[in-house]
Amino acid sequence: MLHLLFVISTLCLNLINGNIRTPNIVFILMDDLGWHDVSYNGGQFPTPNIDGLWSEAVELNRHYIHLMCSPSRTQFLTGRYAMRQGIGKMLPWDYTEIGGIPVGQPTVADWLKAMQNYSTYAVGKWHCGYAYEGLLPTSKGFDHFFGFYQGAIHYGDMKYIDIKFGDSNHYDFWEDREEFMFKPAIDDEEINTMHLYRDKVIEYIESEAVKAADPKQDDNPFYMYIPLQTIHGPLDRVHQYEDQCDEILGGNIARRSKYCQNMLLTDDVIGAIINTLKDNELWENTLFILTSDNGADIANKGCNFPLRGTKGTMFDGNTRAIALVGGGIIPKPQQGTYRDALFSSLDWTPTLLHFAHGLNQIQHGDATWDGVDQHDLIMKGVGSNNENIKRDHVVFNVGLKNMESATIVFEKDNHLYKYISQDAQIDQWSYKRDDGWCVPEKNGDWNMIMDEDLSLAQPVNSKFLFDLTYDISERTNLLQLTDQNEDNEDLVEYAKDLLHDYTQHPLWSEHLSFLWNRLPSGDPALFGDGSFVAPFLTENEYFRHLAKGFSKIDQRFEDAALKAAEDGVDFDDELPYTKKLKALYFHKWEAPEYVTKKSNTWYIYTIIGIVIVALIVIIIVSVARWRHLKSFYKDGYQPIKNKATTANKEEEAKKLLNKDNNNDSSDDESVHDSAEYTHIDSNRSNADINTALITVEN
Repeated sequence: MLHLLFVISTLCLNLINGNIRTPNIVFILMDDLGWHDVSYNGGQFPTPNIDGLWSEAVELNRHYIHLMCSPSRTQFLTGRYAMRQGIGKMLPWDYTEIGGIPVGQPTVADWLKAMQNYSTYAVGKWHCGYAYEGLLPTSKGFDHFFGFYQGAIHYGDMKYIDIKFGDSNHYDFWEDREEFMFKPAIDDEEINTMHLYRDKVIEYIESEAVKAADPKQDDNPFYMYIPLQTIHGPLDRVHQYEDQCDEILGGNIARRSKYCQNMLLTDDVIGAIINTLKDNELWENTLFILTSDNGADIANKGCNFPLRGTKGTMFDGNTRAIALVGGGIIPKPQQGTYRDALFSSLDWTPTLLHFAHGLNQIQHGDATWDGVDQHDLIMKGVGSNNENIKRDHVVFNVGLKNMESATIVFEKDNHLYKYISQDAQIDQWSYKRDDGWCVPEKNGDWNMIMDEDLSLAQPVNSKFLFDLTYDISERTNLLQLTDQNEDNEDLVEYAKDLLHDYTQHPLWSEHLSFLWNRLPSGDPALFGDGSFVAPFLTENEYFRHLAKGFSKIDQRFEDAALKAAEDGVDFDDELPYTKKLKALYFHKWEAPEYVTKKSNTWYIYTIIGIVIVALIVIIIVSVARWRHLKSFYKDGYQPIKNKATTANKEEEAKKLLNKDNNNDSSDDESVHDSAEYTHIDSNRSNADINTALITVEN
């Protein structure tokens, strides 16, 4: 009873005071990792550390991302659809452009800091805006940032590579807004940014371990977002792994030698991070996630087998990304299991907030995400009645209100379908290269089957419909099967009905094209060779450019309306953005007032907690006392009075002893039982009982 009382008291205090340990979160987001690039999925190159994580993790087998690169990353970080941020287009940002996560849109890091006092780190590739300082990671919820702002840099010298203009003589590497230039200790030491990320992550983890070991420190978990640079090109040779990869490739090193070397390097970096968490006794209280921003770039030697497509398409080779959820907080029965239920990258924001014990504290009207909480799916499975399955569809994007650009995966009649209505300008990356199917050979190498090689895989009026239940590789467009027209029409209408609802959201918009305009003022060449790709606008300048961009959209809309009036034509179009979306770009997000005041009212909750615990103690003790006294009356005993003298106590003891002497052996058991009742009584210690018996004997 006392043990139970202690447990209940401790639990109540912890719940009230928020002292239950909140988990650390390590979130590794790889760049362009393919479905078939890891050995647990049959890949050619060994990834023992990733495989080890997979063996003890929950695998999300239907984990879908949205679009690619910059738009995909914003959705991982915010839980908000790109189409509800004005950036619903298959196109990342490049230098001198003003696109980025809007100032009114918080990230999961913002929420974790505000709700649960997380220390927050970002290490690697940002690619979510940099035109002015308000778009940088250190303005989007992260205490520390170590890495680069743009889409690609060289691994060896950290110089920026532009998707359109190629190599530059300008650096892009930063530590907490300060320019960072790596100087090797030895002139011929091989420089690789992956080593820098590894070492910085280890440094951060070890500093957190010191804090965790300090009993004076409050519960202060950490969130570490690690968007690694690999396996994005252009890849450098990593001499450390050349011999091993030559052996794996059997002499055919021209095809995938550098890809092999960088996959082995990546696996070792991930292994070093996991081992550091374990060595510092942090693993057991850590949630560890590994996924990718999109699928592999086939032209860069990546492989998505058996999935169709390359980076920058709406096929599963780009949109269905590997996802592993591990760490010490995953229950043992769930380790090494997988989930086939639908999961969107949008879901990470509410799911991580649930793991951090902060989701239920956020009022519904203050939620800033579109994802759903998938905590129970991860921790408990689908459930005996599928109660933990939260999705029956995932909308990837609706790029045009007329539905000529829209993609969705949906369940119907126990089948999983995908519908794609493709507008090439919105739904395909303009720099997409080889596309089709990567097909591994017996020797581990692979060849390509191109899109145009399969007639049934071709679009019908720029539209596709696939039955993913039976056609995992998306080789048969059901719209090509004219004998199924009626069934196909029903499926398409069902998909369109689902998609239409998403365009009614007050933040939905077609993409704001001005966010991809290049501004001459951002050209680092203005500052000479060796300068850094850095923020180039003040806050006022940034907002002026935004206002100018929205004004141009307004002007085009007004001109179209006037022309329609002059021509006597009905004009039913709507402004392609809403006031609420525009406000997202001009009004900075602030944490709700009840969040900011939480730290100032802790003592009130502490007092309430103590009162509740005291009441529980009184009730439990009273019930126990009542049950004990009831047992005495039942057996004919009277409770010992508090005012009894020593003589009275001796007399009671003598009566008991005399009763023992008069009873035969058959009564031994009843005497024994009576003695147990006596021992239960009041707060006597063994020493008190022995003293009473000695007094009687004397």
